[in-house]
Parts: sequence; C-alpha cells; structure tokens
Amino acid sequence: MDTELDLTTASRDTLLAIIAEQRATIALLQQRVASLEARLNIRGTPGMPGNKPASTRPAPRKAERKRRPHGFARVRMAPTQRVEHAVEVCPDCGSHLSGGWVQRTREVIEVPVALA
Repeated sequence: MDTELDLTTASRDTLLAIIAEQRATIALLQQRVASLEARLNIRGTPGMPGNKPASTRPAPRKAERKRRPHGFARVRMAPTQRVEHAVEVCPDCGSHLSGGWVQRTREVIEVPVALA
C-alpha cells in the first residue's frame, strides 16, 4: 500500500483494493494465531511456555511465635513532673482553647554528667 495515498481523494477502485489487501493480511494473521495456539495445546499444558503449574499441595502453615509469660521491658516509675505543651489561645483567630486529651506520655530520665 502506498503511504503517500490520500484516502479522502482516492477512487472507489483504489479503496476496494486497499480493503481487499487488508482483509488478506488479517486472514493470514488469523491463520498464524491458530497455528501457534495449536502448537501450544499439543504440549498438553495450558498457558504460556515457561509457566509452572500450580502446586496441588497447600503451603505449610507458619508456626506462631512463642508467647512469653510477661514482658521484659523496664518498668516505668511514677512521673515526677507534668509539662503541658498545648497553647491556651488560637494563634490564628485568638479564641480561647480548652479541652483535649493526653496524646502521649513519656518518662524523661536525666543522667548526671560525670566529671573526670
């Protein structure tokens, strides 16, 4: 087929010849696909070459971890001081803020500096 052909101005006979050529190409491609599918099915395994069949045995279950009688973390002491970091007034509109809840607590351990 001529790549420079303008299909909007081509004659009816030229357009019919192009359609016939395309149909012949499609028929050849369909035959090729059918022959490849036949070759694939001769092997007796479905799917693409290289695919492994699914295992018929179920996968072994992963053993659960051993449960300990209790945790071995350091026990927290009672807090000696409470610091609130919340603002009392909104920085944008200036309205009074109240309420809320404790988001997170932690114990701060201060280690004295050893002078040598």
